Amino acid sequence: MSAIPALNWTRVASSARTASQQTVTPITTIFVVIFVVAWFVIGPIFVSEANLGNILVRALALGFVAIGQTFVILGGSFDLSVPWVVSLSAVTSASVMQGRTALLVPGVLAALAVSALVGVANGLLVTKF
Repeated sequence: MSAIPALNWTRVASSARTASQQTVTPITTIFVVIFVVAWFVIGPIFVSEANLGNILVRALALGFVAIGQTFVILGGSFDLSVPWVVSLSAVTSASVMQGRTALLVPGVLAALAVSALVGVANGLLVTKF
């Protein structure tokens, strides 16, 4: 048996850098400088408790969809029907609620039911064909 020589990880890491990776640094630096300048110019308006809370609430649904899509991608697949199902569930819940907050629970249940039906149909189509 022959011994396998140890890798010199410093040399491997330095040789793995390409020219495109080296040109990203100035572009990234420019964007960071622009962001910091914009932060100080519009900071008091943008960085308010109400605005940051609004951003977090608006991004919550997209975050849940992104987490689910991450698991699909990690499983070795890619599901292009996710935006369609999200839109369909939003339209379903909006049409059930019709602007009345008293119908929140039926609207959410209808959206979940429609999404589950589409998911089952999509899953059956993927596994059978």
